[in-house]
Amino acid sequence: DAKRNDGRETSLFRPIFLEVGFISRASGSAFAEYRNSKVVCSVSGPRPTGAGENFTDIGILHCHFKYSTFARKDCRKGYLQDDEEKEYSVILEESLSSCLCLEKYPKSRFDCFIQVLEDDGSVLPASITAASLAFADAGIEMFDIVTACSAALVKGHEDKHTIVLDPDWKEQSNSIGMLTLVY
Repeated sequence: DAKRNDGRETSLFRPIFLEVGFISRASGSAFAEYRNSKVVCSVSGPRPTGAGENFTDIGILHCHFKYSTFARKDCRKGYLQDDEEKEYSVILEESLSSCLCLEKYPKSRFDCFIQVLEDDGSVLPASITAASLAFADAGIEMFDIVTACSAALVKGHEDKHTIVLDPDWKEQSNSIGMLTLVY
């Protein structure tokens, strides 16, 4: 296997640090660090659904993904959610709703907030893993803990391409395509 810029082989992940209970006032919280990618997640709920929301016999999950204004190397993100952040919010909802026992929480709502502190690639897998741990920290009934990883097809020399696991920001921005696997 070829070595990458940070010395890893293409099939190796960066060192991962995970911590739950990071935010004391949240129902559940988690911090995920994939070397230089840092993500914080807080979960609130179950709470009663609002007066304007329709009756539902299963719980409702709302996810909100946001980059800090200083998190990205390529650009400064604004305060409002852009299209990428909205897409990541939807992916988080779809990934997490399958692992939560929402049918045990009728007329209830869960809110999941992801804040990216530093983006050095693979923040979506880090966010999914942190959110799953935050729900477990909150004591919400779950079918299983969800985790995720990503792979990228990176442009190589002389039209030779390489598949790398857990791409960093430089590999991610030079990639032809990305795949995030949630399991």
